[in-house]
Amino acid sequence: MKFPFLVKHRDATATIYGRTVRYPLYRLAYKADGRRRLQAFKTFAEARAEGERRVRQIANEGGSAATLTQRDAAAYKFAQSKLADLRASLNASRTDRDEPPITLTLEDAILEFVEAKRALGTRRLAEAVKGFLATVAQVRRVSVLDAAEEFLKERDARTRPEKEGARPRLSPAMAYQDRNRLRRLTDAFRMDACDLAPEHLDLFFGEHLRDLAPRSRNHFRSTLHVWFKWCVRKCYLPANHRLGESNGFCPDGRRKEPADAGEVQLYTAREFAALLRRSEGPLQVLLAIGGLAGLRTEELLRLEWSDLWRRPGWIEITRGKAKTRQRRLVPVCPALAAWLGPWRRHTEGRVFNYGFNKLHRDFRAAAEAAGVRRRDNALRHAFISCRLALVLNEHQVAGESGTSPQMLHTHYRELVTPDEARAWFNVLPEGAAANIVSLPAGGAA
Repeated sequence: MKFPFLVKHRDATATIYGRTVRYPLYRLAYKADGRRRLQAFKTFAEARAEGERRVRQIANEGGSAATLTQRDAAAYKFAQSKLADLRASLNASRTDRDEPPITLTLEDAILEFVEAKRALGTRRLAEAVKGFLATVAQVRRVSVLDAAEEFLKERDARTRPEKEGARPRLSPAMAYQDRNRLRRLTDAFRMDACDLAPEHLDLFFGEHLRDLAPRSRNHFRSTLHVWFKWCVRKCYLPANHRLGESNGFCPDGRRKEPADAGEVQLYTAREFAALLRRSEGPLQVLLAIGGLAGLRTEELLRLEWSDLWRRPGWIEITRGKAKTRQRRLVPVCPALAAWLGPWRRHTEGRVFNYGFNKLHRDFRAAAEAAGVRRRDNALRHAFISCRLALVLNEHQVAGESGTSPQMLHTHYRELVTPDEARAWFNVLPEGAAANIVSLPAGGAA
């Protein structure tokens, strides 16, 4: 055998050097990746076989493949085959055929895998992908503005009764307030709903709502909480969005900020009498019922004449008319009976055939004519306070007014004296006999 021995395959070559006294092994030399490689073998046959394998690798796959072991080469071919299958699958599933075909190299795959594993640690990449597909990947991209408008459209539909005469599922006043609050959010953030992050809510409550009172900011939190839940149902937000845990939305870990409820404001018996005598028609009936039976404004607007006469001596607040949707009976004191007496012939329809705005305007005009400063919910507050002063039973008065004993104890207890309470329930129409205060002592309905 003549050395050096040349092994060739197409343009690739390798050289085998014979044994010498100083180096008793056959040496195989070839070039790969721009560098000269050298391997040693005990026999010429082993050197020739390896040389033929190397020159074929260099000719078929390039110089880098020639540096791989057989096991590495098999792994390389396996990876390239899997990537080719993936490229074909991704390109076949493209919806936009005008886009360029997807190219995915082995380097791209390794880089993406390494980044993902570094973030996941010991957890499997497949587990993270399944979690992503089950949550985030299901989220649809819709702007904050469009999501808010869709939500408000559904809310508006709920303000219309399902059938004539029925109570709507949602108060129009509440829907109106929700619209105003969400409008401030949409003005602040021109982005997709799924991109909202806790820091956005920190900014919203810390800057945009900074000048509002804590109670008003709490109302915003209530509206946003409902909107977040709706967005999750519509797949506009992931279920694990955690927006409600931001410091702005949940200050100091609480769902609401501490808010000063302020002092409960009342009318005096003299002011109440002036309001009644400066009002007329159904407005006078509502004011009398509000002050002497303690109904809420929304309940007054839903009240029908039949509710006044159905149970003699009582006003029946049905589930459909009560704010809490719980039926209750409110006693008709002699003073209220005197105010209602002239209307006994009215048995059908609503007591007040208009809405909140009309009631507000008429009441304001009556207050101005009477020289009485308007106070929020002061008729109901006065009724509860005076009723408590006379019967000294929080559970009974809570049942009659449709609230809780805790609320009464916190806000109404001992605000008026018994003499002031008797004067309140002795406000009568002109010409009626005075000093007829007498209230049913029955338990709560």
